[in-house]
Amino acid sequence: MGNKDKAKERDPDYKGELTGKHLRDGPLNDRKCTDVLCLLLFLVFWGGMGAAGYVAVKSGDPLAITYAYDPTGIACGHGNRTDYPYLLFVNAGGDMPYTLTNTICAASCTSSEDPVCYSGSDLNADNKLCQGQGAYPTALVFDRVCLPTNVDARQGLIDKGLSFGFLSSAASDLMATWPIILAVGGFALVFGFVYILLMKYFSGVLIWGLMATFILGTAGFGFVCFTTTSDPSAVSGLESIDSGYLKAIAYTCWGFSAICLILAVCLHERICLSIAILKAAAHFIEDEPGILIVPPIFLVLTLGFYIGWVIVAAYIVGMNNPSGSNGKPYVDVDWTPESAGLLTYYFFALLWNHAIGVAISQFIIASTVCLWYFKQGSKKSGVSPIGTSFKRAVNHMGSLAFGSFLIGLLEFIKYALHFVESRVKAVPTTENAKVGFCLACCSCVVGCFERSMKFLTNHAYIQIAMTGESFCKATGEAFFLALRNVVRFSMVHGFAWVFLKLGQLIISGSATLLGYLIITQAAQYKAEVISPVVPTIFFFLSSYIVAHVFMGIYGMSADTIVHCFAMDEEIHDGAVVHAPEELREYVDNHLNKRLLVED
Repeated sequence: MGNKDKAKERDPDYKGELTGKHLRDGPLNDRKCTDVLCLLLFLVFWGGMGAAGYVAVKSGDPLAITYAYDPTGIACGHGNRTDYPYLLFVNAGGDMPYTLTNTICAASCTSSEDPVCYSGSDLNADNKLCQGQGAYPTALVFDRVCLPTNVDARQGLIDKGLSFGFLSSAASDLMATWPIILAVGGFALVFGFVYILLMKYFSGVLIWGLMATFILGTAGFGFVCFTTTSDPSAVSGLESIDSGYLKAIAYTCWGFSAICLILAVCLHERICLSIAILKAAAHFIEDEPGILIVPPIFLVLTLGFYIGWVIVAAYIVGMNNPSGSNGKPYVDVDWTPESAGLLTYYFFALLWNHAIGVAISQFIIASTVCLWYFKQGSKKSGVSPIGTSFKRAVNHMGSLAFGSFLIGLLEFIKYALHFVESRVKAVPTTENAKVGFCLACCSCVVGCFERSMKFLTNHAYIQIAMTGESFCKATGEAFFLALRNVVRFSMVHGFAWVFLKLGQLIISGSATLLGYLIITQAAQYKAEVISPVVPTIFFFLSSYIVAHVFMGIYGMSADTIVHCFAMDEEIHDGAVVHAPEELREYVDNHLNKRLLVED
């Protein structure tokens, strides 16, 4: 029997075994912990994070990267400059009296008399630099720097590399508009519900409308190009292009539209299935609105981890004894091998922990959808599918750690290649150009593999939610299920991706516009806001995060439903039993009662 199985696997047309009858009633209830070794490795990794963080906190100074430094590279307010915490730009005379390198540590920012400056260095022997040259109006910025209040003098420093003026005004605008930033996130949530409702009833109109618009638009553009070549008097804005190129573009557009039209006709059934699944995904969110709390929970946990990570990373950077940079007030970090290694370790930790947070969230959504799907068409009721999914996520933490490790490793390799590529391109030579091209190709390959792995791990989590198997076994079964239904899976995933991006832009754009109108039209904010640019950017970021989280549920739901539909069809020999009403309509209109396994 084992030899027969190996022979099947060597068959190039082998597409795995059909889904077993043991899943006829949906996800299995008998669960055990899977991939325990991977979970133990993840816990050991966290122990390493704790040890590295302890070393960094014990020996690093995170505030060193925020200090202002005098031309000798010593931080004002520290060491023998403890009584001189402020950096003062000394008036050097001439047309440009203030420069970034002509500074000194001062005891205070003054405007009517010479300030008291540090006099223990050759730069300030006998306090000459502060006599008669520091008595100008200044303002304290970031509790570190005394900047001239004179607009021209300050702008001159900003032009030389300082951006305190912009940062100060931006911080002021953000402090004034932070309630609106939070409100815009709430607006995005409301708009998300509206978008999901529209998708439930109008996804078919949107999909066919977008396809028709694309086909007609491509053909129309080809017609414009061809008309421009045959009618010299035509005004299309393309007259400057050679007529031969225009004809080639026209024929290409017409050929492409014809191919798209043929594909739309031939794949009509699959497109209808995609529409039904998108409607069913909206139906799921309507039936189980509690699922919307899952991503925010993990978003808050992830943000907490990010904050802790940034703090530890700052301590790691502070281990390098930061100092002034070439006489300028900026910090300069001379990395040691130990600190560079610790930061590399923590960077991979960031990627792995982010990936496992996403994996747990995806698993809970997938498990909830599986339980909801197989409850349709039956009299099942009772326990909350969301609560059950949380419990099962604990059982399968090892498998989730395994899948997230693969994603984190691929992302780490991708960023490492980008880093090396940027260093190579920084030295423009012929040999480096060749190496840079090879690195760019490698980055492209790794990026493609990463996207494929994310798709496969998503369906592996769905398979685990159904069967409770280990990650490797579930991945193999999910791969063959996708292979047997490759057109369905790819089309549903593709259409879902389009509507996810469209939804994110519509939701975040609408919420951002509303926030912008509030701060530019309401009298209270018109008087307080210096410029609406920075608050509007934060409006978009906050609303986009909400839209991304909200639409992520929708996308994972669609992927899970097509996965469950394919399994349901195989289990019952084509007679889909547990499908929700949207998919039942599709089955009644398009499928015979037979098993449909795609060639």
